Amino acid sequence: MPNFSTLFITAMPAEAEQVKKVLQENGFTLTAYSSNPACQIAEAQNIDSSSAINQPENPATIPANFAGELWSASNGKQHFLLATTGIGMVNAAKSLTQLLTHYPIRKVLCVGSAGGLRADTRVNQVVVGDIYRHSGADGTAFGYQPGQVPGQPAVFPASATLLALAKELLSTLSPAQSAQYRIGEMTSSDFFVTEKNVGNIRQLFPHALTADMETQAFAQVLHTYPHTEFLAIRGISDLCGEPDAQNISFHAELATVVYSAAQLAVPLAIKAENSL
Repeated sequence: MPNFSTLFITAMPAEAEQVKKVLQENGFTLTAYSSNPACQIAEAQNIDSSSAINQPENPATIPANFAGELWSASNGKQHFLLATTGIGMVNAAKSLTQLLTHYPIRKVLCVGSAGGLRADTRVNQVVVGDIYRHSGADGTAFGYQPGQVPGQPAVFPASATLLALAKELLSTLSPAQSAQYRIGEMTSSDFFVTEKNVGNIRQLFPHALTADMETQAFAQVLHTYPHTEFLAIRGISDLCGEPDAQNISFHAELATVVYSAAQLAVPLAIKAENSL
């Protein structure tokens, strides 16, 4: 089996389609993975399924009961995985944990869409997350910081190595191109941030650029995998509330913004693999 050390992870199939498109444009061939019947039978019979996982005679498998979709991407020298998890924090955490226990993943790149949270964000901007917070957690009555899950750090930082590679790639763009990209804080929760609740979220997290429903869950899971690096890159498809300027578009096509995010994520993954 190829050494799948890099995973692209998305919430929705529509997001994965854009990552697939950019991978193909960079010379990768994609193969859809299928479920592993041996693992499923073992789990159904409540017996040890470890011998059924990653068997050489059936390498193109996914973990038993994996609810998302999974593809391999290969250019002959580099081998990546691309997965969908489903929307929401629980789906994100569950699916990523399954993949981490099934494959020797050492780099995880979240690619997707997000809502523009801060008033100065704009649709079609692409945000590279450097800090990830849970905007739906509130343990302040017991002395925790806003967004801090009890027993967990208040924030989860991106991989310094992957973030540095992203900055290096962005430095090669023209001023007009680089203006589309921003680096900053991301928030996640299990609720949509709209004009009804955006004011409170902006007040609690004044530096946060985006809101989504998975990124912090990925980061929290990977906090327990210290040898696996994480970076999220998301395109802003809509604004969560009133912007700080008039005549600003509130919506963009999801495919367009995720494609822009993937245009940074895929070269970054290639560069990271080449630097090993």
